[in-house]
Amino acid sequence: MKKQFILFLSIISFLYASSTEDIFKNKCLSCHAKAIGIEQSDESIKAPPINMVVMRLKSAFDSKNEFVSFVKDYIQNPSKDKAYCMKAAIERFGLMPAIGQTMSEKEMELIAKWMYDGFSGADFNTNNNNMRCGAAKCGSK
Repeated sequence: MKKQFILFLSIISFLYASSTEDIFKNKCLSCHAKAIGIEQSDESIKAPPINMVVMRLKSAFDSKNEFVSFVKDYIQNPSKDKAYCMKAAIERFGLMPAIGQTMSEKEMELIAKWMYDGFSGADFNTNNNNMRCGAAKCGSK
C-alpha cells in the first residue's frame, strides 16, 4: 500500500509539474526567441536576447541567490529604476510586461535558476553573433 501511495504521488507530481522548458516556451519565448536560435525578422524582435539579459545581470550580482531574487522581483514588478538593460534597449522595447504576476513562485524560481545556470561566459563571447540583438539594435555593439 505504501508503494502504491508513493507511485500515485509521483504520477500526480509529474502530471502537474511544469518543466522549465514549458515555462520558457509559454511565458518568455514569444519575446526572447532570437536569443535561442529561432530566426526572426528584426521587426518581430520584441525584447533583448535572453543571453544578453543574463550577461548584464550576472555582471551586476555577486551570487546566484541575488540574481534569482532580482529576476523574481523584476518579472513581477518591472520598472526603469530597477532595469539593468541598456537605455537603448528600453527605448526600443519598453519595459517588459509583468509576466511574473501570471506565474507561480515555483515557476519564477525555475526560470530564474535556469537563466543563471543555462548561460556560461562562453555564451557572451564578443565574436559570437548570438551576443548581438537585432544587429546591435538593442544597445549592444
